[in-house]
Amino acid sequence: MISGAKAAALAALLLVAAPAFAADLTLAELLRAMRGVTQADAKFVERRDIQLLSVPILTSGRLSYVAPDRLEKLTLEPRRELMSVTAREVMIAPDDAEATVIPLDQAPELRALVDGLRATLAGDEPALLRAYDATLTGQQAAWQLDLVPRTERLRKLVQHLHIEGQGTSLRRVDTVDANGDRSAMTITPQ
Repeated sequence: MISGAKAAALAALLLVAAPAFAADLTLAELLRAMRGVTQADAKFVERRDIQLLSVPILTSGRLSYVAPDRLEKLTLEPRRELMSVTAREVMIAPDDAEATVIPLDQAPELRALVDGLRATLAGDEPALLRAYDATLTGQQAAWQLDLVPRTERLRKLVQHLHIEGQGTSLRRVDTVDANGDRSAMTITPQ
């Protein structure tokens, strides 16, 4: 049996140690926190391993997110290219060529692919779960979100998305395409 003094000391210790045993973060909690982000800027380094190439493709640049739906990826190295994503379209503009605009209502698979990242950043749970089965592990300080496409049509494009974050900052995005090509993007918030 524990004496009153020992019980009080144990209770005090548990209260002090409780933050170290943080509860697992739920998807609803993460997305609620993400909805509070109005703007975010970051640097990125991306490595693409494409099966048809003997060496990986390395790119780097800047990312910008403006709520609720604008995401820009400005690649600076090895050559400049701007990719801009909104809820309505994807625009790709290499420095040395004319921009290409793809309306997302005409490309439902591309919309679903884009929504994996865009809906996570916007905290848009219905859009995210419309396209993906989502499994979240970890706590607010370090979490991992695994997204697996719900439809066979989307699985023909992408096998899996793995997103790692801290708080409301994305730190890494890994993509495995259906053909086995892989992309690993490391993100450093600014």
